[in-house]
Amino acid sequence: MKKIKQEKGAATLFVIIAMLFFSMYLGAMYILTANTEHAQAEEIEVIKKTYEQGVNNIDDVYETLVSRGTSN
Repeated sequence: MKKIKQEKGAATLFVIIAMLFFSMYLGAMYILTANTEHAQAEEIEVIKKTYEQGVNNIDDVYETLVSRGTSN
């Protein structure tokens, strides 16, 4: 009977640790997704500003973006 009580405590500890790791995993995935979306929004804003500068040819837009990317 003594072993059963010890095993219940071990199972509880295992469940708590598993829940902690699962919560950390979900938090990390959320942060990764949020950062990716933020980076994409910044890139879209740069493309939009470049296009709004009066550049009418898509090749000129590409060259401007490439030159900005290499200078950063």
